[in-house]
Amino acid sequence: MRTGKTQRDGASGWGWEVSSADHNNLDELCSLFERSFGHSMPPEQWLWKYTGATRWGILVRSNGRAVAFYGGMPRQVCIYGQKQLAVQIGDVMVEPAYRRILARQGAFFRSAVVFAEKFVGAGKIYHCAYGFPSERHNRLGEKLGLYGRIGTLLEARWDAIPYRHHLMVTVRTLQEAQLNMATLLWEALSRDLADRVVLQRGINYLRHRFLEHPTVQYQLLLVRRRVTGRPLGLLVLRDHGQDLELLDMLGSLRNLPMLVQIARQVAGKLGRRQLYCWLTRPVAEAVETSSPQLTDLNLPLPTIIWQQQAELLHTCGHWWLMGGDTDFR
Repeated sequence: MRTGKTQRDGASGWGWEVSSADHNNLDELCSLFERSFGHSMPPEQWLWKYTGATRWGILVRSNGRAVAFYGGMPRQVCIYGQKQLAVQIGDVMVEPAYRRILARQGAFFRSAVVFAEKFVGAGKIYHCAYGFPSERHNRLGEKLGLYGRIGTLLEARWDAIPYRHHLMVTVRTLQEAQLNMATLLWEALSRDLADRVVLQRGINYLRHRFLEHPTVQYQLLLVRRRVTGRPLGLLVLRDHGQDLELLDMLGSLRNLPMLVQIARQVAGKLGRRQLYCWLTRPVAEAVETSSPQLTDLNLPLPTIIWQQQAELLHTCGHWWLMGGDTDFR
């Protein structure tokens, strides 16, 4: 079912039909996703990902058939302490048969440009846009003048270590009723990151992102002082069988190396070989004393610069991002 105002773009000679997409387009988006990537995404995961978005993105059709989509998911962000509504670019896809069309005439370019002009920038829904694209997608976006860089992703690894009983702290699974403690931990982290760009991690976000995920089960561990019960940190972990992934952590910066140490012990208790995570340089610097083995993933992080002011490019290298900030890990 088509929604939004459809615009027929004949300037390129391909006669693209461009329109906004929302939940009414779920079936054709699921079908396009499978044709584009060779595997399916459950409808419930689509609905989970785009919770809070009135418009999911821009859909491009050719002769009535969906051939490209450029999506975006709302996310609150603090830019040097100032709260803004950002959008995370996601599910950018083009049906294989349409990928070789000349770049500035192609469906990807049309979907990205209309998304940028309709949704991103001063006076529009989103203050800024960022994403976690593939290297190919990012390279094309930069070549077309759509993207600028705000950072790059690294992978950190630590060997698992034996689990031991902690005399000073307790480590327990976070209960729903304890989410208010996670708020205190987020507030401590955000104060420490007033000179950074960080995506907000409040109660609603934590519940939606990790506790209500339709297909993935995460382990959320609350670390507290044994005597007083004061919260010291929150760990979000995902068990992949051989290795344990650290998706996110909350708490003051001084406590983050301790949280990594605890996560390494959890990995050891589970019989996993290593603990690992995706992170940007500011996060790596915060846990430097834990001696991570760092690898550059060669995955630049883009922001939309099409018809935008250049100020956001000055935030390059200041973004605090981890694997949990993606929509697919």
